[in-house]
Amino acid sequence: MSSNKIKQAVDNLKATYNTNNPFVICEHLGITVRERNFNETRKAYFVSIYGQPSITINSNYIEKSKNILCAHELGHIILGHTGVNNFESENQEAEREANLFALYMLFDENDFDMKFENMTSYLIKYTLDRNIKLANK
Repeated sequence: MSSNKIKQAVDNLKATYNTNNPFVICEHLGITVRERNFNETRKAYFVSIYGQPSITINSNYIEKSKNILCAHELGHIILGHTGVNNFESENQEAEREANLFALYMLFDENDFDMKFENMTSYLIKYTLDRNIKLANK
């Protein structure tokens, strides 16, 4: 999916629900969000069972990180990715799209030296990863 379409999807959600908080948007959309105490290697994932999506987030992360993880997983759902996806999936295109979705959802493009659409997959992931921190580290 093109960067422009991802940005439009995010802009529509933010305008419809008057927020960029992914937890609030999930609530409006009827998407269940749970937290579980995972080890450090699992950050978050989404699964859709019988058409009902659900997001699970590692409870060991700080709130800002949980917002990023939730936005990323919400991106998978909104962008129509199927099956089970997690923040470290092997599907590079789906991960890039979900990362870009989270970037548009939570960050102000004006704070960066380049447009999000011009960022490489690596730079997008690096930007998000730099903002994901465990609560006790």
